[in-house]
Amino acid sequence: MSLGLALRLQAAVFPVLADGVLSHTDVFPGTQSFQVTLPSDVTCTHCTLQVLEFMSSHPAPCFYHHCADISIGPASPACGSDADCADENACTRDACGARQQCLSQPLTLADVTAGFLGVVDVPACSTERVPRVVGRLFGTADTLVTRAAQTPAKAARILDRAAKRLRRAATKVEKARGRRISAECGTALAAGLDQARTRVQCLRGDG
Repeated sequence: MSLGLALRLQAAVFPVLADGVLSHTDVFPGTQSFQVTLPSDVTCTHCTLQVLEFMSSHPAPCFYHHCADISIGPASPACGSDADCADENACTRDACGARQQCLSQPLTLADVTAGFLGVVDVPACSTERVPRVVGRLFGTADTLVTRAAQTPAKAARILDRAAKRLRRAATKVEKARGRRISAECGTALAAGLDQARTRVQCLRGDG
């Protein structure tokens, strides 16, 4: 669907949103801007907002086109805290904005901070002896993710190494489940490792 801002129609009828905007015969003193209202009864995931500029005293072609891809959806519900905006997409960072509207942004290396991968020190295993190798592999993966954030040019290769460490840790947990650790502890550890692996996949762009 294309939404237009045209300059030579007699009336702005949808899908045209505005007409005859910024008409002038002299050079503008500076950058100009104007606002348009998007239709409230239209939704789309990939629309094109098009600006058509006509210049009468100009060699052909006299028309210039400018486009922007936009999405139109229902307004987000009002929020009071970041927790109100949490969704089921592990690859997004969800927050409550200044206007009490939920904002969702893809996770990037810039979001990597201490504890980004979560923890494997889960309450369900507090009284059990979790194989030390699980903690070591998780710690190495966490360090690698931090290094990837510090060296974006090498991030893809470093994140691959982090993902391998987490897969090895998950394998160790599965082997120990029901033997060295209880099923409950194993399930909790597996969930934590799965969350960590998902976060690494998000940073790699394949989540």
